[in-house]
Amino acid sequence: WVFGDGTAQNPYLIENAAQLAYMSSEINSNAGAYIGAYFDLVADIDLNGYNWTPIGTSANPFQGHFNGNDHTINDLNITVNGNNPQYVGLFGYISNAEISNVHIIGNGTISVRGTSTTFYIGSIAGYAIGSTIDNCSNQSNLIVNHTGTTTSYNTYLGGLVGYLTGNTSPPPGSLSYLTNSMNQGRINFSINFQSATSSSYSWYHYIGGVVGSTRYATIENCGNLDSLFLMNDVATYSKESYIYAGGITGYVYGTSALPINIKKSYNKGKIVLNNKATCNSSSYYANAYGYIGGIIGYCNTGYITISDCYNRGDLKPKAYSYHSSYYNNSHNYVAGITGYLPSSTITITNCYNTGNVPSTYTPYGGNAGTGTIYYYHDCIGYNASTYTQTNNNYYLSTCECTV
Repeated sequence: WVFGDGTAQNPYLIENAAQLAYMSSEINSNAGAYIGAYFDLVADIDLNGYNWTPIGTSANPFQGHFNGNDHTINDLNITVNGNNPQYVGLFGYISNAEISNVHIIGNGTISVRGTSTTFYIGSIAGYAIGSTIDNCSNQSNLIVNHTGTTTSYNTYLGGLVGYLTGNTSPPPGSLSYLTNSMNQGRINFSINFQSATSSSYSWYHYIGGVVGSTRYATIENCGNLDSLFLMNDVATYSKESYIYAGGITGYVYGTSALPINIKKSYNKGKIVLNNKATCNSSSYYANAYGYIGGIIGYCNTGYITISDCYNRGDLKPKAYSYHSSYYNNSHNYVAGITGYLPSSTITITNCYNTGNVPSTYTPYGGNAGTGTIYYYHDCIGYNASTYTQTNNNYYLSTCECTV
């Protein structure tokens, strides 16, 4: 950059793609020099031709203030083949940061192919801790194709943020915030297992139209407009894979001190889950778990409030389990607002679902196999009648679901 000294009164001015790339290089090599610094985008940026290097790493997180001033960033393209970088997005890793008024447009694609590493993937930020993100949007598609071998790993994949978490220390901690933001990019995720070893391994994947996994945070006035296509293909023995997917966020975790609040948010994109258990050994198991919800895929704890939200996206579970004499199980949990509820300290208020929640799963490729398939469903949230305080929630009688 040419102008600015990084203060609030005189921020560094980003005028073109080269200066934005320079910012990435500076932060990634010497983030400590820019703690609390202010950066302003003062022009629309075209990143066509760049394989973008995300701003911020776990060793050098971005810890400043970035104001896009409602300018656009066109054609954000990131391609990762292998296991690095782990933190993927316009920003890779942010800590105690503020990002606002950034709009990613065009036909960009974030594409990741991994085999043995945990990834954090989001168009705005891969990983955000103790941070605030406001008035941001995305049109880039996110495509993740993973292979499972002999190393367990996780995936955090969101249309805007892969992993959003507050700070738990120093006590009492602090929340992260994602507000007034929208994703319009399609999400395609697949994992296929190719290891023939009989050793036991498990994989976990957290996928959301807006945020992949949310801990100790508030999401308010956010939406997802495009589809999530998910493939969970557990094809080898002694393996299990879990997908938690929601139109807003795939997974939430809160405490009494740091609760989760999902407010005034919506999903209009369909969620398609292909959930396959195809082990051909009679001595070892294969388990494919899928939890999908119009707003949240899986609520891990209590201290969660979902209010004034709606889902209009259809939920489409497709299941396959190979051979009844083998230890194969396809587990499917599907609901209009949240796929799974474990606690009585979860509250769902003033929400509605008009998306289709089918009364039974669809056989994958027209063939369900002869193994074991479990299917649980609800118009609002599975286990809602037992574990959740609900008030003033609605669904269409034509959604197919029976409560």
